[in-house]
Amino acid sequence: MKHQNYDEQWNDSLKGNYLWNNTNFGEAITETMTPATWSVLQFTLDDWVFLHGFSTVGNIGGCPYINISIIASLFQALGRSRQQILEMLEGTMYMQLPEGMEIPKIALSRKETFIVRP
Repeated sequence: MKHQNYDEQWNDSLKGNYLWNNTNFGEAITETMTPATWSVLQFTLDDWVFLHGFSTVGNIGGCPYINISIIASLFQALGRSRQQILEMLEGTMYMQLPEGMEIPKIALSRKETFIVRP
């Protein structure tokens, strides 16, 4: 009998140099997800594509995380300062970065931030 290969790794942090946070998700999903739970969450958040080609929500160790780098990159492309981005993250996501820590950003032009894709 041939067994199905289950080599899928639940570590979206390997996809690139991004900052991930699960503050809000961690309150809603307090335990490690099953594959079925992750599938339902992906289906539910399917329209959370803020930047085409990049995962806004990821799975790291069976827990859902939001890609802060996408949010910070979009706000920066729209002309927001570092301080404004940090204040927004603190006010909406209750996220404070350690002094001197930078959020890895995705290089975007203003034009790219306004392209609407299906």
